[in-house]
Amino acid sequence: MKYLAILFALASAITISAQNTSFTVTGTAKKLVNADEMIITAGLSDQNDDAAVLQKSMQEKMEIVLKYLKGKKGVKKFETDFIRIYNRGPIEKRGVLKQYAGSQSLSIVITDFELYDQLMIDLFDLGLNNIGNVSFNISNREEIKRQVQMEAIKVAKEKAKFFAEELGVALGRVLSFNEGSVAYTPIYTANTVQYDAKGGGDNESSSIAPSQVTIEMTVVVSFEIKNIEK
Repeated sequence: MKYLAILFALASAITISAQNTSFTVTGTAKKLVNADEMIITAGLSDQNDDAAVLQKSMQEKMEIVLKYLKGKKGVKKFETDFIRIYNRGPIEKRGVLKQYAGSQSLSIVITDFELYDQLMIDLFDLGLNNIGNVSFNISNREEIKRQVQMEAIKVAKEKAKFFAEELGVALGRVLSFNEGSVAYTPIYTANTVQYDAKGGGDNESSSIAPSQVTIEMTVVVSFEIKNIEK
């Protein structure tokens, strides 16, 4: 009964024309990969009543941060964007005029995830005042993507072979091939610090654990059918 159900479902997918007879199959494959890079988006913001003073101050702070990152083991790369200065108009804050506001963002890629906690503390101590986002990445993503693509094609071919045998036909040439979109689904994980009733805890644990990413690919292949039995 199971085979009958499969064959009945397949029958509706068979396309018959005066030129050829074909059917289409899909092949899906996925792979779970451990992320090996963490991308940290940080930022610096400040305000002053003098735009030139504000820009110089921010530039000096960022130079100190970049010098620190340059010599930090486990930091793969980093880059900044330009300093943005906004004229907000006269705004009095705590009795001091703050007319100009500035901001600059910094992207940091680290390969040692255990570095994260101390890195954040150091960056704040050096003058950064915003950690906007943390995400994970796979450095050899294209290589993994290609592996998943090949596996999806293999699944499609095995599927087509099975259906052809059950239908009593022979597979011909590939009439069409479509590569579906690649789905990257992150699986975020994080360590937790356990505290006892007295307030003690394991403070040696990192607050971040490696994330995993599921890479999924679907391909659609149409095969020519030959020698259809009457």
